[in-house]
Amino acid sequence: MADRLERSLDQRVSQVFGALSQPVVARKDLSRRLERAGRVPRFVAEFLFARAGGTEAAANQVADDLRRIHPDPHQRELWRHRLVSDGQINVLDHLEVSVHLTSGAHVGRLEGLGIGGIEVSPTLADRFPGLLTGGLWGMAELCWSDETRTYLGGFRPVQAETRPDELIEGRHYFTTDEWIDLLLTSSGYDPGAICSDLADAATRLRRKLLLLTRLTPLVEGNLNLLELGPRNTGKTYLLRSLSAKAFVVSGGRATPANLFVNLSSGRPGILAQRRVVVFDEVARLELGDPAMVAGLKDFLESGTYSRGRHEFRSDCSTVFVGNINVDGYRPLRRYRTLCDPLPEELRDSAFVDRLHGFIPGWEIPKLGPESFATGVGFLSDYFGEVLLSLREIPFAEDFRRIRGQRDLLAGATQRDQAAMERLARGLCKLVFPNGRTEKGEPALDAIFSLAGELRQRLHDQLCLMAAGEFSARPVGFQNTTLGVPPERRNQSVQTLPPRRRLAAGQVLYPDRHSSAEDRVGRMVEIQVAVLPAGRGLQIRGQQSAEVQEVLRTAYSYLSANLKLIGLPPDWLQDRTLVLQVIGERVEDGEGMMLPALLAMASALRGTVPDRPLAAVGTGAIGGGVWFSDDLALRLTALAKEDVGILVLPETVMEAVTAGGLLPHWQVLSCRDLAEALRQIA
Repeated sequence: MADRLERSLDQRVSQVFGALSQPVVARKDLSRRLERAGRVPRFVAEFLFARAGGTEAAANQVADDLRRIHPDPHQRELWRHRLVSDGQINVLDHLEVSVHLTSGAHVGRLEGLGIGGIEVSPTLADRFPGLLTGGLWGMAELCWSDETRTYLGGFRPVQAETRPDELIEGRHYFTTDEWIDLLLTSSGYDPGAICSDLADAATRLRRKLLLLTRLTPLVEGNLNLLELGPRNTGKTYLLRSLSAKAFVVSGGRATPANLFVNLSSGRPGILAQRRVVVFDEVARLELGDPAMVAGLKDFLESGTYSRGRHEFRSDCSTVFVGNINVDGYRPLRRYRTLCDPLPEELRDSAFVDRLHGFIPGWEIPKLGPESFATGVGFLSDYFGEVLLSLREIPFAEDFRRIRGQRDLLAGATQRDQAAMERLARGLCKLVFPNGRTEKGEPALDAIFSLAGELRQRLHDQLCLMAAGEFSARPVGFQNTTLGVPPERRNQSVQTLPPRRRLAAGQVLYPDRHSSAEDRVGRMVEIQVAVLPAGRGLQIRGQQSAEVQEVLRTAYSYLSANLKLIGLPPDWLQDRTLVLQVIGERVEDGEGMMLPALLAMASALRGTVPDRPLAAVGTGAIGGGVWFSDDLALRLTALAKEDVGILVLPETVMEAVTAGGLLPHWQVLSCRDLAEALRQIA
């Protein structure tokens, strides 16, 4: 039945869009072969494939042509030799043209051949203005002579003409489910395979909309997204493959010159030249100068930036993607916030608040051979360009009607409103480009629910990063599902404040206790106060000699490493730490050094945790930290407490996460005492 429906949809797609004046649809499985064969972007391969007839024979012919006309990087010198020897070559390459104001000359550069300084006729730039705004792929006739060196004899773009009205009108012939599947097929995904592990229709729809959210930066200008997920889930695959106007910054160092504007030449950077910029491998991104970060924040907020005497406005959308370690379909609980994988300069509430949505990449399955589309879909070049053209189509009235009575929940900020409306509008443009919806359409509720969820996830991280500034509250639209589905929420996020609230210098310690009936876990509380006189550590209460030795070891380590919590080395010269254990007498102190150390650090810095802080771990004066005996027994005491943060040695993390011992606690791991201090400082 599923195969018959798929064939029926393929036939209807071919019937509706195959009669246009130019080819705009093709079989995706055949065109994908060409991408591998010719090392060219997918949109280039698909255009050539469709123009050659779109058959299997055409695919084989185009694959042979690509090997013949597209230069291999290691064959550059061979191609240059042919150019000089024959005086002319025909090559498929990416051509970009710039204008020299001093001479008025138009100068081109072929990226694959690495040849610049090519003389280009101004009339060619008039015919194909895309050459001046980021460049175009096409067949170039490159000529050489002793007098003029290199010049362009001719150029034919490999690019489909786009008419958004064709796509908008064609939407009428498909149900919402069929249209969503067509969009996914056009994006390169197999809609059935990508959701094969999901049985419920609502969860399948949600995953499909998550994938379509990756397309929203094309249809909405100045939309800023963050996606973190495991490797090989296609985080950059989609945008990189659909449009030459999407630019990927792959880790490394970003400079003001290439991102904003080159002051020496006045040439605008990629934010002005492209429509979407993807910051891939964001954890390795080096922004360097603080002015760079400030400029990026300004652009995310307003779409404008200035450098020197230059000021630009751009509708370029930005996408920040990176890897996060997961356990199944959920990030590891060792992360303090879900923004931990970002570079240090971007782990900042001011930056995160300027983002509009956080796509949970850990919910998207890894790509396998079965994940890629086999049906009929739009050509990638046509698809990417027509989606970009939807930015210019008036949609405000349609969106107002689609949105209906869905007002924002109380307490929404201006940034919340802008974020959720852009996300919902982008998804509505994709799913309902003609503005027509059916009453009771399931996709409508799913779209507005997802828009709220993507913003909610960011707000939850802001509550963890800057608890004094951001308070926990639901974010989303009224009359729809609120926020993130609880079964899919990362467990490091907690929207309700805990009943127990600790002061500075207070840390919970799960102890083990032997009674006449049984051995049980119990909770004790370590309290530390700072007296502005004297020097050293005072231990109040009747503690065993072993416990006192553990506590003094923690004090000695902290005294020698005050810089780890941002204090000068002499900070304890005229201060006394007073430590008291609240609860029953602790006998052996096994596992007590780590919580005692964190309590002392908290007292010295005066930091008040927004949630209970607990720890268990044995440490040494050298900084090592390791497993504490009877860990599972001790954690039974924490399971009875309100949610909070638990710090554990890294060596026991696997046992805790695999056993699901503390489903409502955020668990942080530390390799040594220094890392433990840095995580809570």
